[in-house]
Amino acid sequence: MTFSPGALGTLDAQKVDWTATFNNVLQATAAAPSRSFLSSADTKDDSDIYLFGSFLAGYSTKPLYTIDAKVNWVPEIKTTGNMFGVEATLSTNSDSSPPVDRSRIDPDSITAALALRHRIHQLSLDINPLEGQFSRKYPASDLITAGTIKWVSHPVYDHGQAVVFYPFIGYELGKNLNKPSILFKQPVNLSPYDNITRALFGAHAAFLLFKKSVTADSPYRLAIQADYTTRVLFTPEPFVTSGYSGSDHTSIVSVRANARHYVECGIAYNASDLFGIEAKYKFGSLPPLFEFVEHQVVIGITFKAKLPH
Repeated sequence: MTFSPGALGTLDAQKVDWTATFNNVLQATAAAPSRSFLSSADTKDDSDIYLFGSFLAGYSTKPLYTIDAKVNWVPEIKTTGNMFGVEATLSTNSDSSPPVDRSRIDPDSITAALALRHRIHQLSLDINPLEGQFSRKYPASDLITAGTIKWVSHPVYDHGQAVVFYPFIGYELGKNLNKPSILFKQPVNLSPYDNITRALFGAHAAFLLFKKSVTADSPYRLAIQADYTTRVLFTPEPFVTSGYSGSDHTSIVSVRANARHYVECGIAYNASDLFGIEAKYKFGSLPPLFEFVEHQVVIGITFKAKLPH
């Protein structure tokens, strides 16, 4: 749709509601963005603030909860086109005891970083000049510098739905800060775990369904997303799996340079602009200890929001 800007007078095209009518039959409307401090986000990848939580309580067992969280505050530096700020992520479970039947591996990855971002057409360059990766329960941490190049393709729209696909490549270079002699109540030898050299590649994909009544800052009702990341290690690092020592189910720690895969998929129904219900699937491992999770499925409440930039 094209029109003369003079027809708006003193109105701002981004601050008014629009209704388009074709041949007095077909009609589409779009409301102006709410301009509130927090606005809705399409998926976890698109969010500045993301919180997912589930909780399970039972007789004679500790509560079992799952938490995934993400915070990005990377505002644009005026007149430069660059963005600089901080970002942090958390993925963790609580410990549990019988009769909960589950793996003893508790996914446990916490990161915090300075972030520099620059967009060149459809390429997004993300540099974390300083990033810390931590474990919640054990003295395991590392300090790295990281960077990725992501191709942010234009969404493909068709009949009330949209598809996005963002592949990326990157690197992580740094230093291990801890070499505990005991992990998971077992003696370990982490002497080979020193320098960190990783190559990254992966992709984010999402399938989005529009609301019946679309607004400019909250168009989607249902989002199906998938994230895949592979870390190719050039130096040995810990890798934690579950297994048996005799008749006891326990955690097994090895130090090797195998590739570390991580897959996270989710189906989220947006009950409101900020809150929804999400079913999430995880497979793989995350730094620093790379505790392997095999086929974990949880259902919980999700909060997704964008901050003003």
